[in-house]
Amino acid sequence: MALQTINIGASANDGSGDPLRTAMDKINDNFAVLDTVFNVKDLDFEGGAVGDGVTDDTAAVTAAWNAAKAAAVATGRSKLYFPVGKYKIATSSGNPYFNLAAGMTVEGEGMYASEIYWVDTNSGSTLSLIGGPATGRASNTALRDFAIRGNHDADDTQVGSYPLLINHLDNPIVERMQVYYSRTMGIVARDCFAPDINNCYVGIDHRVGHFRPLRIMAQIIEHLNLSIVRCFSIAQKQIGVADAMIEAVTSTIARAMASTGRTVALRRSRITA
Repeated sequence: MALQTINIGASANDGSGDPLRTAMDKINDNFAVLDTVFNVKDLDFEGGAVGDGVTDDTAAVTAAWNAAKAAAVATGRSKLYFPVGKYKIATSSGNPYFNLAAGMTVEGEGMYASEIYWVDTNSGSTLSLIGGPATGRASNTALRDFAIRGNHDADDTQVGSYPLLINHLDNPIVERMQVYYSRTMGIVARDCFAPDINNCYVGIDHRVGHFRPLRIMAQIIEHLNLSIVRCFSIAQKQIGVADAMIEAVTSTIARAMASTGRTVALRRSRITA
């Protein structure tokens, strides 16, 4: 629900504005909407994130994320907002570190304006940063208008491979996202129904072997309606062979999807190695 504007009329007491009850209903609705928007820079969240790319914002972002997730569970909707900035997050455990809840949106000011700088400090296991629900399934989630930058350009031992692992989600939207300097994976959809991935950029760097910019893992064929539109991927300093953009959509899976009436749409997208 968007914020509503109260009609105050053309002039005082001319009778053309909203009745008092209608105006108060709009005010109450607006408060409900505002109560479900969480700004990572809000001082209530561990003093607020700084977003300068140097300060460790892990605690502040974690607190804001948990508040947004709790609101989504309680009300069915919430938005976690990243203003313009570069937010350094260091993780050494958790797979994924941040879980989405049904009705939760994570949004920034654009893929070149709001950025999560993910520093994986654990070189002993594969980690993911953002993923689906910890248990069960979740619906109507969205990730849009921000970037996730790994640190694999600076450290070839970084193992964190899943910046975005959207698993066990129904109708998830990933749009206008940039993922780069990850080790091997970019955007991974696992056991999702009707994922909509559009207008995204994925860059994979410094990796010997295979890379999978957009990886669709169809563990359950019935859960795959898929749309990928206007996405672009490039492998820089790549040594090895580029895998298919949609790794799991083999001819066998395509036939199985056709038999169940599921669809795959890959439009105006390309991969470059």
